[in-house]
Amino acid sequence: GLGRPELRFDLGLARALADRDAGRLREAAQTLRVVVEGRASWEPVSPLPARGAAAPDLVQVTDELISVLLEIGDHDAVIEAWQRARVAKNGRFDQLARRTAGWSPVADEPHPATHADERPLSRGMEVQPAVLPAVPEGPLVEYYVLDGDVIAFVVREGQVHVRRLPGTSAPARRALAGWRQERLLVATHLAGPDQTTSPALEALRVHLVEPLADLVADLCEELREEPGAAVLTVIGHRHLHDVPFDALFEQLGHQPPETVRAEPDLDLEPERELPTRHAPVLVLAVPDDRAPLVEKEAAMIGELLPASEVAVGEEATRERLFASAPAAELVHIACHGTFRHGNPLFSALHLADGWLRAADVVADGLELNGAVVVLSACSSGGGSELSREPLGLAWAFVEAGAAGVVASLWDVDDAATLELMTHFYGALADGQYPQVALRTARRAVAERHPHPYYWAAFRYFARP
Repeated sequence: GLGRPELRFDLGLARALADRDAGRLREAAQTLRVVVEGRASWEPVSPLPARGAAAPDLVQVTDELISVLLEIGDHDAVIEAWQRARVAKNGRFDQLARRTAGWSPVADEPHPATHADERPLSRGMEVQPAVLPAVPEGPLVEYYVLDGDVIAFVVREGQVHVRRLPGTSAPARRALAGWRQERLLVATHLAGPDQTTSPALEALRVHLVEPLADLVADLCEELREEPGAAVLTVIGHRHLHDVPFDALFEQLGHQPPETVRAEPDLDLEPERELPTRHAPVLVLAVPDDRAPLVEKEAAMIGELLPASEVAVGEEATRERLFASAPAAELVHIACHGTFRHGNPLFSALHLADGWLRAADVVADGLELNGAVVVLSACSSGGGSELSREPLGLAWAFVEAGAAGVVASLWDVDDAATLELMTHFYGALADGQYPQVALRTARRAVAERHPHPYYWAAFRYFARP
């Protein structure tokens, strides 16, 4: 009778749960669709009563709808479940931006408030009613964490297959924690010098990849036999953003896939010319005590790609980036980076004139015009489980117009990074596409440094 949106939301969810408990799955799904569509455009005008429980948010209702659709289980329901999972990974960025305006990239270094902190980010930030995406041709593997389970959608030739991996979320989280500890041991040389395998990654492979082997094995074999073939796209969710799926598939003896944040570019951009030795390239490099080889990295790129504009040290500024990037086909930034789990939009790169945050890249209008961006910085491709999509620096550069972004999932070894980038740019200079060049570079580094810590960090993030 009050007509409050909060009450309609609560009552719709209660009705759907009652229908589900009574076995009326299709009625429950329809009610949840109405609730989801209504909530997506709802802006509350007043808070709920303090003594009452807060209304469930859109995330919970969407998860309930996906769960009901998976219970229905027919072809149309499975497709819609994937569509709802994809839509759920978009559109909640404004909340992160507003809640933490003014955060500094590092706790002990204040960041002055600017106009960028005071307004919501302009691109892709507002919650909109769901527009369900079309099913791509694939190949695509997309994970979705649902309660304690992990849902794996495998898209092949326009068909959606689904596997529910019961109770997998918590073991995967524990294995990821073990992987972080293992990386630290390898980085500090406390692990055995001959260690080439990872028990933590083996556990992740068993939990997340092995159950899909019958659906993806032939795809991986095709990719292995045809180096220039379209990549197998793998999209994570929540804590699975941190999983190095490349290493997991490599352990199976298959072609490592690429992880991207959205739909794959299956044709490897045939309408765009490949980067050549004479393509305009912008290189910004800021060496410091933690990354002393950054200067050598910049010099190497200048030698392999003679048309490069190379700025090292004090010349590698934010102003130089914004001025020169629009005309570049490839932008390489080598410096110290930091990832903020609390708000990934405030992850940042340390340029000569201060920190460049992901929020600044989006809000201040960096124009990349389809360039490929390489972020040779620690954790520049990191994602937070607080957001469903892998928000952070890689996402920000994609939003700014990059055709693709090469970035790292964790703090990388300086010498191994120089070696990987040398192979990567050598392959680019020879005419390989960036995705294939990165694959070539990873394999070359893995021959000398077999442990995945050294070669599996860098991934290719593609625009939608």
